[in-house]
Amino acid sequence: MAKELTIQSKAANSKKNTVKKDENGYYLVNLGAFNTYNSAGQYYRCTMDTLKKLQTQDSILGRRIINGVLRSEYKHPLYEECKGLMDIKRKSACILRRAMLIDLNRVCAHIKSVNFNITNQTEPGWPDDPIIIVSGWVKPILPFKQELLDALENPDENVTFSIRAFVKETLKGTTLVKHVNDISTWDYVFEPGVKIASQWNAVGMEHRESCDVCINGICSNVLKEVLVSSEHIGKADAENIISEMFEEDKDILSKW
Repeated sequence: MAKELTIQSKAANSKKNTVKKDENGYYLVNLGAFNTYNSAGQYYRCTMDTLKKLQTQDSILGRRIINGVLRSEYKHPLYEECKGLMDIKRKSACILRRAMLIDLNRVCAHIKSVNFNITNQTEPGWPDDPIIIVSGWVKPILPFKQELLDALENPDENVTFSIRAFVKETLKGTTLVKHVNDISTWDYVFEPGVKIASQWNAVGMEHRESCDVCINGICSNVLKEVLVSSEHIGKADAENIISEMFEEDKDILSKW
C-alpha cells in the first residue's frame, strides 16, 4: 500500500498567528538574546553595566534608536572583499566599515524601539548571568520592504534576525565567551545561529555566518588605529570601544 509522508512547518502544526502589529505598521519581533549559547557552543555575555550603556546616547545602539535612525539590512553585509585584503590595516578598516555602516540600498526595516527582558533563567554554570530576551518593533521599509513584509505576514514562514556587534573574546575553560560591548544593528537573515533565534521560540543571538567584530580576532594595535581614524565611527564611539576592550595602552586616542 502506498504511503504519503509529509514534513510540515511547525507554525502550521501549532496554528501560529502572525506577529503582533501596531497602528503604524510596526511588528513586534524577536531580535536576539544575551547570556546564552549559539549553535557552536559559544556563550554571548552581556553584563548589567553594558546593558545600561546600550540604552543611552553613549552607545552606538542607543544613539541610533534615540535619533530614530536604527535600520535593519536584508541579510548581513558581505565580507568577501575584506577576506581578500592582505594588508592588516586595510582589512581591519574594511571589517569595521562593514560592521558600522547600514547600507541604505540593502535596508528592509526601521527599528523604532528595542526591549531587553531580564528573565529569571540562567544557563548552567552561569548563575550570575540572567538570560536577557531582546525584542523590537520593526517596520518593513524600502528597498527590501516586500521581502520582510511577506515573511512577517506568512504564519508558515519563520522570521529570524541576527546581531551586528562589537565583542571581546575570552575563554572560560573550553568555552569561548563573547562579551558584547556595543551593537550596530540587527539584520533580517534566513537562518539563526541558535535554535531559539526566531519568531517561533524565545530569542537567540546570531546568524550562522557570524557578523561580530571580534577585537581579539584582528590585531588590537591596528584596530585601535582604525577605530580612531575611521570616517565611519565617531571619537566618542571609539573611546567607548577602546576603554572597554583595550584595558592597556590608550595613548592611541591622542592621535585623533
